[in-house]
Amino acid sequence: MWFPTLVTASIVKLILFFFFSLSMYSTLKLIPEEKHIVPAWLCWLMLIPFVGYIFAWIMLPFCIPKTLAQETGKCSKSTCHINDIFGLGLAYLIIEFFVYAPFPPTSFLLGIVGFILLIIYWRKVIKFKKKYLLQQTKKSTYSCGNK
Repeated sequence: MWFPTLVTASIVKLILFFFFSLSMYSTLKLIPEEKHIVPAWLCWLMLIPFVGYIFAWIMLPFCIPKTLAQETGKCSKSTCHINDIFGLGLAYLIIEFFVYAPFPPTSFLLGIVGFILLIIYWRKVIKFKKKYLLQQTKKSTYSCGNK
């Protein structure tokens, strides 16, 4: 009885991660290649079952925030957002690790918490992209988020 639910949840997670990876990839492509910690296409490797978790550990808390920080420099406004993105990425991956614990009720609840953290992470990155990266591409000089 649990197998159809597991298959459905896996398909939904794969679809969600496809759009999540697309969003992260498009965000990183706005930043010049020389400022990337790792190539932007590594976002797509998060879609691979099991191995994707390892790439998520590389990308979410470390590479994406550091690449964003290298693009915006020492802007204090962007640093706060980058720290939030780092913390959310780290929290999501730690929670996701415990989703596979041997206690099903705990796993289900942690899965919901992990899903919420992923959505908040995604929202923060899109907000950062709109506030700092898209604004920067419209202007010739970077203004640290000021209008």
